[in-house]
Amino acid sequence: MKRSIILGAVALSLIIASCGDSANKTNTESTPTEIQPATPENTEMKDENTNKEIEVSGKIIKIENGKDGYMATLDIGDGKTYVATISVVNLQKSNSEYKAHKEGETITVKGPSWTDDAGIIYIKAESLK
Repeated sequence: MKRSIILGAVALSLIIASCGDSANKTNTESTPTEIQPATPENTEMKDENTNKEIEVSGKIIKIENGKDGYMATLDIGDGKTYVATISVVNLQKSNSEYKAHKEGETITVKGPSWTDDAGIIYIKAESLK
């Protein structure tokens, strides 16, 4: 009985020791990564109209509530949809008034815009009507 306990303890210690060796190994053959400064040639600006201020009127087809506002998906009627970020803070900064709207209502938002990789146009609402 003592012999099987001793053999079990030795086997367990060998297993633990072998696991510890592989976890402590590091790859010493890594190559340094060259970091390039951002220039117009290597940035991924998908839309030449990024940060262009636009004004859009449309029907709210979807609302996603957030901590200090909401994101409203607007259908402007020609097959295009826009996602407007309507925030208390952003509207106060631009001296505009925040108002909560519901799906089905028509609103007008104005502010800087950008386009993501999927082609969705986002607007940071600085004016809300």
